Amino acid sequence: MARFTGKRSVTQVDYLAKDDTVTAAAVDDFFGGAVVLHSIHLENTGATCYAKIYESADPLVGTTDPDIILQADGSEEVVWTIIEGIAFTHFSYAAVATAGTAGVGNPAAGNIDIFMVVR
Repeated sequence: MARFTGKRSVTQVDYLAKDDTVTAAAVDDFFGGAVVLHSIHLENTGATCYAKIYESADPLVGTTDPDIILQADGSEEVVWTIIEGIAFTHFSYAAVATAGTAGVGNPAAGNIDIFMVVR
């Protein structure tokens, strides 16, 4: 399991976070408090899957409505940049094999890598 965060520079308050073990099990309140999401990058080595982002400290994957669902096509890397950012009080996420709120099950490759830039 490799999850980490680190400052992008000494003059900015942006943080780069990486998680290379994202599965259908929710990662609860990853940053431990409020953040503003400015970029998210998904690396998917398997079949099409979906990243679910929650404004919740402890979402239940398959039951809790995600605030954002991002599609990561098979064997692709995708990047979303949000210039103004999206504010979260709590930032939780998971990756699943099927779309929608009810979507569950690990991605075909077992996991995807996710990189986030937050402030």
